[in-house]
Amino acid sequence: MSDEIKTDNTADTPIAENKKVELEQEKLDALINKGYAKGAEKATQSVLDELGVDSLESIKEALKAKQEAEEAQKTELEKLQEQLQAERVAREELQKTAEQAKQDAHLTKLAAENGINDQDYLKFQIEQAQTQEGFNEAEFIESLKETKPFLFESAQVKKPKVDSSSNTGDIDASQRIKGAKSMQELYAIAGNS
Repeated sequence: MSDEIKTDNTADTPIAENKKVELEQEKLDALINKGYAKGAEKATQSVLDELGVDSLESIKEALKAKQEAEEAQKTELEKLQEQLQAERVAREELQKTAEQAKQDAHLTKLAAENGINDQDYLKFQIEQAQTQEGFNEAEFIESLKETKPFLFESAQVKKPKVDSSSNTGDIDASQRIKGAKSMQELYAIAGNS
């Protein structure tokens, strides 16, 4: 084969001027894609070299790890937000409880100062009266004294009745125990027996 003489066939080949070449669309697309694929591979390799990575897979793994870290941070943020919300709710509940205790203490003081027997009924009456415009607590208590005197204790303090008589000769101990109306009477009976 080395003995063969190579001849230039370009002289024998006629130059085609303005000849129409027909190709199927698939073949044309394959030729174009092959050319673009080489360029895309070179561009991809150039970008990979600039980024200092070996392959697209390593970039995908790095992005995935970053997204997971962001999700973990988001989860921590959500946990902190939920904890903050729970603390806000607890604080509001404590404030409501403190306000209720303050109102109850005021009602207890008001009832004690004015000798009112039924604090719950007083609370009910005050809550209804406070909805009216121009509510005055002192005037309200005075009107209650006039309209509902049964709410107020009498001016005299009632002392419990205690059988302190020493005349127990006619009644035996079992009858005195049955007739006792308070613990003080029972203690008195026990002390005399």
